[in-house]
Amino acid sequence: MSPFDTKSLQERPGLNDTREGKNCYRRGQNGGAMSDPPDDSEQTGPGVDRHGDPPRSDPDRAYPGGTQDRRYDESTRGNDGVSGEQHDEDSPVVRDRTQPGSTSSDRPPTMPGSGNTSTRADRILRYLFDIASSIFVVAAIGGLLFAASGVWPPLVAIESGSMNPHMQKGDLVFVMEEQRFPGAGAESESGVVTAAAGADTGYRMFGKYGDVIVYQPYGSTEETPIIHRAMLWVDEGENWYERADSKYVGNADSCAELNYCPAPHAGFITKGDNPATNDVYDQVMGLSKPVKPSWIMGTAEKRIPWLGQVRLMSGAGSASSINATGS
Repeated sequence: MSPFDTKSLQERPGLNDTREGKNCYRRGQNGGAMSDPPDDSEQTGPGVDRHGDPPRSDPDRAYPGGTQDRRYDESTRGNDGVSGEQHDEDSPVVRDRTQPGSTSSDRPPTMPGSGNTSTRADRILRYLFDIASSIFVVAAIGGLLFAASGVWPPLVAIESGSMNPHMQKGDLVFVMEEQRFPGAGAESESGVVTAAAGADTGYRMFGKYGDVIVYQPYGSTEETPIIHRAMLWVDEGENWYERADSKYVGNADSCAELNYCPAPHAGFITKGDNPATNDVYDQVMGLSKPVKPSWIMGTAEKRIPWLGQVRLMSGAGSASSINATGS
């Protein structure tokens, strides 16, 4: 109830003769000016102060919000006027504006910098977790590829154009152990299907007959591996000039004019698919002797275009790397 509510004042006992009293200093109903407030000693009725309200000592006095205004009740001098809690007069009352009616004493103490320390620790843990997760994912993928291929590394990056157009520079090629799933017409000693045998059985890989193999030239681990097609198998001491394609022997007119003929040992005669840069056998070009089965690292199965560029840009080029070249 407002202290200036006329209707309510009329209904309260002992206040009927105060409506026109000089202590009622509210604005008049006809727009009159506000009069000066009377002295506290002037009373217009029993149990009424100068505002027309019960005296300050009235314990039954209720105010909006369930609180007691300190101007009406002397008992509120030591509290904060909101929560009703008592405080020393000399100590300031600090209200927590985040929670209505609460003070700073209601909040738990906070250590300086504890929030920032917790945040930094959480970030470090998340960072370490991300690194561990990435390592785990890479290791899991590598493990699956190794289990499927049987060789390590299971991927090679093509760093030359000797296998164009079937393999491009920058391609990433998946390699599998040659004896794991041999094709039709494979040589019994290696599991590799030559172009000559593939023509008879219809076995094709990467656009032509025969397997594409990754091998170490001359069996050297110091050389960059070569990825070329296996053309034919020769036995030790064989005059393989008679079985060779005349287009790929260069200017040789006989075995005596052909490199590594007769064959110094059993192995594969190999060649790149690019007719512009690899128009003769690798053995004619002097890239390697006939490739022994023990020199073969695996057979090419699938290629992923351009993904090998990342590996090539890293600058790795040793025989222990995953790069493979042609001529």
